[in-house]
Amino acid sequence: MAFPALGLGDIIGLLGVVSVAICFAFQDIFKNFLAGILLLLHEPFLLADQIFVEGFEATVEKISMR
Repeated sequence: MAFPALGLGDIIGLLGVVSVAICFAFQDIFKNFLAGILLLLHEPFLLADQIFVEGFEATVEKISMR
C-alpha cells in the first residue's frame, strides 16, 4: 500500500491540529473585526472629531467596519 491506514482518531487529531493552525493564522483578523464591531456599537467617535494619541493627531473622516 502506498498510503498508510488512517483511523478515526488520526483524522480527528489532524482536524484539531489544522483548526489550531487556522486560528493562529487568522487571530489578528478576528481581533480587528471584533474591535470594529465594538466601535460601531459604542460610537465613541463622531465625524470631524479630533483625536490625539501619543503625539499623533487625526481627524475622523469616515467610520466603517474596516
